[in-house]
Amino acid sequence: MNVDSGKEPGRAAFVLADNVVSVKSKESEKSKFYRNHNGIWKFNLVTNLVNRPQDYYKVSFSDKECSTIRVPFNWELKGYDTPIHIP
Repeated sequence: MNVDSGKEPGRAAFVLADNVVSVKSKESEKSKFYRNHNGIWKFNLVTNLVNRPQDYYKVSFSDKECSTIRVPFNWELKGYDTPIHIP
């Protein structure tokens, strides 16, 4: 399935830069503030807020019950929940 048809590439509207030269070069990846969040993430989708994992932000939290998902991606296209936009 091609989900990129008819759309512009993803981008961020705002990027922090070290200095003016860095901004003008448009090479945001070279900034010391740049963070790439792409990769494999732990994922847990619940249908009701009371069912969410508690204390997920604590270092002691066990993510063994969580699935994994590649970021960036649309979780609906991976079978979680109902797709809003169908290509």
